[in-house]
Amino acid sequence: MVVAAPLGELKARGLGWLIMPMLDLNITGMTCGCCSGRVKRALEALPEVQGAHVDHDRGRATVAVGSDANPRNLIEAVEAVGFGCSP
Repeated sequence: MVVAAPLGELKARGLGWLIMPMLDLNITGMTCGCCSGRVKRALEALPEVQGAHVDHDRGRATVAVGSDANPRNLIEAVEAVGFGCSP
């Protein structure tokens, strides 16, 4: 089932990031929920990131980014908190 909602309504509910361009990252070295939390916080601290979902079991992050996002910035943010990262 697909539900459509006006853009303004999504933004008002804090869900505007769902319609942003998405970038998938491969992340190595995560072993637990604390690890994925560190990666999520590092990514969401970047101004071009609107939201991130990080899965330590799969070693993946799906990141909602602005159109001007540079993937290298995201990779560097993940590496800065101690994990490997590639597009």
